Amino acid sequence: MNTPIDIIIPTCLTVEAVTPLAEEVRDSAGVDVRIYATCEDACASKNRNIGLEWAASEFRIMMDDDITGLPQGWVSALIQPLKDHPECVMVSPQLITPDRKYAVMMGCPDPRPIGTGLRIVVGPHLLTACIAIRKDSLRFDERFIGSGWEDNDYCDRQNKRYPGCTRIIQSDIQVVHRNEMKNQQEHFGRNRRHYFATRGAR
Repeated sequence: MNTPIDIIIPTCLTVEAVTPLAEEVRDSAGVDVRIYATCEDACASKNRNIGLEWAASEFRIMMDDDITGLPQGWVSALIQPLKDHPECVMVSPQLITPDRKYAVMMGCPDPRPIGTGLRIVVGPHLLTACIAIRKDSLRFDERFIGSGWEDNDYCDRQNKRYPGCTRIIQSDIQVVHRNEMKNQQEHFGRNRRHYFATRGAR
């Protein structure tokens, strides 16, 4: 019997608001999944950490509540690179905008079309809007307010714990990221300062 893959939706929205996404996840997954929508009126880091504590599967997926357009069978395709490449700590689909253009992802200067497979991320960071990761004790810094910069910090923590690690973009899986940036713009400057002020302490 296959163990379900845990899907974390870290969100400050209500259960009712994220139900359509949960249904889309379940309908398109292609494998047995458990969906954990956090639905806490808290910062992105707090909601991410709640989901990580709830999740039990060895490989898990974390996806923002503004992801949609999930293709059939996407879960296995996103997790497989973690199984095939022990040095890989994070896999993301290729993010696209609602009008089907390539979306900002960090470390992705050369987005490629479906059919071009896997590619290694350039640089130390990758956007965490929709990622597959392994089970471990790493958590997000809850001192960030709202959202923004917590994903940079998390990648830094991975880099420190797993020297020489890589991140992969699965170009053959493309999902829409609406990039709503909830509670981000008003806290961007403060979160940026916190990120750079604490880099040496990670």
